[in-house]
Amino acid sequence: MAEENSSKDDNNLTESINLSDLENFSFGPAWSNSDRKTEKKISHNSGNFKSNRDFPRKNVQKNRRDFRTSNSFKKEFVPSITASFYPEDLTFRKLSDAIKKSCKTYDLFELSRLILEKPERYFVNIKRKFEEGKTQLPLYVSIIDNLPFELEEDAINHAVAKQFDHFFESESIDVEKPKGNFLQVNRCATTGELLAPPNYHLYQQILMDHYKLRIQKISFERFVSNIEVVKEPEVISEWVEKMAKKTRYTLKEIFDDNVVDPFENFENARKYLLTNFKPKLVKELQIVRLFGKHISDLKSDSNIRRSIELALSDQVRFPLDTSNHIKSRLIRDKLFVGKAGKRQINYVCAVRRKFRNEKFVFNTSIQSLLEFIEKHKEISRARLPKEFLNIKLPQSKQNKNAADSTIENEDTLSTDDEMRLKQLQSDLRWLITEGYVVEFSNGILNADPPRKFFVKPYNKTIIKKNIVGKVDEKSADKKDKNFNAQNENPEENSKSLENISNIENSTVSEK
Repeated sequence: MAEENSSKDDNNLTESINLSDLENFSFGPAWSNSDRKTEKKISHNSGNFKSNRDFPRKNVQKNRRDFRTSNSFKKEFVPSITASFYPEDLTFRKLSDAIKKSCKTYDLFELSRLILEKPERYFVNIKRKFEEGKTQLPLYVSIIDNLPFELEEDAINHAVAKQFDHFFESESIDVEKPKGNFLQVNRCATTGELLAPPNYHLYQQILMDHYKLRIQKISFERFVSNIEVVKEPEVISEWVEKMAKKTRYTLKEIFDDNVVDPFENFENARKYLLTNFKPKLVKELQIVRLFGKHISDLKSDSNIRRSIELALSDQVRFPLDTSNHIKSRLIRDKLFVGKAGKRQINYVCAVRRKFRNEKFVFNTSIQSLLEFIEKHKEISRARLPKEFLNIKLPQSKQNKNAADSTIENEDTLSTDDEMRLKQLQSDLRWLITEGYVVEFSNGILNADPPRKFFVKPYNKTIIKKNIVGKVDEKSADKKDKNFNAQNENPEENSKSLENISNIENSTVSEK
């Protein structure tokens, strides 16, 4: 009976509770119900309603992981070497002679960029950056080719690879072939030589010997990453035949009178070379002079080369330091350097600039040419025949300078026009060489208008024992009057001087 009553109660509960009523039930507060939000929005808006979810989102980053690992987060290279650029002696001599012959005015920055344009025209002075509180370490230089290195080990490896054949004689001897199961052999991607299989017991030693003796321009990590794997049986058998012969190194007699036993491998010969002949291989310097054509001989990923290339790009963009180095040499070579224009640009010329006085009168042809250039600012040299002489040159001569051009066809121009052109050439050359007219490197001519020169008034001061003091106006006026009177009567002054000399002679004779 009890079981029957319980089953009846369960049926009554299921009938009274409808589970579909719990479909929209939420445990959150009333204000968080999404339906209530939509109801409010719909009630306040008229017409069709579209939520913000229905519109596509803009400027969404689909892959944030790629953005975080982009190149913008890479560290910038910080140079550890300071580099200063100077013109090579032969290049500077040619440049100086060209400026003196042409008498043109050149922009100092343009000359600097011209020198930095090719590596053969300059050399670099490099040194380590100065750091406060730390001792400045030297640079290590290979003596045979003067290449600098930051680490002594790198300099030694480079010097040994360059001079090893100079100290040792190599000979090949027959040895037993290597035994084992070799499925592949590694090959150098730079030289193309077969190294050894990775499971060969002397693989690491062969790898290091090959890098120290044959490879100079790349790092060891890059050399290892470029190694090629070859699995052809023909290549493996070729390597086995190659290992049947071994290289032995013998020191040359000119370097050591004592008899030294031959060295069985490269590492032993290298150790002997460093212990006995290290001063002939590497030296230490604080400042190293490196010619521009040898920069490419440095390793591409070395800090020294990257620092030099970074400094070179900065100087090409704004060659302030290089122009200062060139400026001092130009002044020593008796060239004139001055500033002009609103930007105060430095210019170089072989002629000192002159300014014409209003009272100066030149020849009629020179005077007319100079006044024409003064009125027409920044006129080009090629436009002078047409605008000044009203002579139209042939088409073959229009692109050339009128002063430097020679007339080939006599039928095109008359004899009078030829004479006028020659006169223009000589007059313009004289004005440029004397400094009254400036010719820039692009052919632009410029001449300043005449100036008024004033004579400085007489300064009524006296200097005695480095003390400058003012004089009374009355005493100064008296001195001026006496001075003018002496200048007006030179005969009386001469007589007075003779009387003074006669009195002095008489007094000396009486004594």
